[in-house]
This record gives sequence, C-alpha cells and structure tokens, in this order.
Amino acid sequence: MSDALRNKIRSFILENYLFTTDPSELGLDDSLLDRGIVDSSGMLEIILFLEESLGVVMKDEEMI
Repeated sequence: MSDALRNKIRSFILENYLFTTDPSELGLDDSLLDRGIVDSSGMLEIILFLEESLGVVMKDEEMI
C-alpha cells in the first residue's frame, strides 16, 4: 500500500472517530476494534468509505 493511500485512510479514521488530525493518536498496527475506536457499525462506515472513495470492492465474507 502506498504512503499516500495509507495516509488518506488514516486521516479518515483520525478525523471521524478520534476527532483529531494528530497521527500519533493511531498506530499503523492498532486494532480499531480492540482499542474501542469503532464498533461493527463503524467498521461498515470505514468499508463504505473505502468502496466509495478508493473503488475497493469488499465481498461479504471478507467483512467477517
């Protein structure tokens, strides 16, 4: 994954779930679920963001 793509996804999560732009608030290997940043609804929102803005297509079985 390119740095630009990684930064776009990370920025989306920081701004929409942690309400910050400080990248030190989210490590690259942090589990969003384990840290309580998102729940299952939040994961669906992130998937929708990936699909709409990046053209990624997620199969239902990949979301489990």
